[in-house]
Amino acid sequence: MTDTAKAATDILPTLSIYESPRTATISTAHVSQEDQHIIADLCWSNDTERGEHWILSTKYGWIFCLDRRCSWATDLANLGISTRTIFNLKRVADCGYQWINFEACGDQLDQLFMWDW
Repeated sequence: MTDTAKAATDILPTLSIYESPRTATISTAHVSQEDQHIIADLCWSNDTERGEHWILSTKYGWIFCLDRRCSWATDLANLGISTRTIFNLKRVADCGYQWINFEACGDQLDQLFMWDW
């Protein structure tokens, strides 16, 4: 540890992080091809400052921060997302996950609807 790092730990109070949402990482195959087009348009963009603040784009998928929006299922249905994709989100959320990371290389789960696109 450098002298600067030692000095900082002596000066700053102990770090306490109280928020720690549970995150599930699953395959983007659990989203239909039609839904992925809609989701791409819904994602928050820092460049335009538009989009849904609780849906984030990643390099290979999306993160749904379900704990940021209590009416997320209704909102997604109203925005055109299919009932099967919403079912997948609900099923994972019902297991206690507040954030769902749809990742291209994520796990494919037999217990969820799946598409090959």
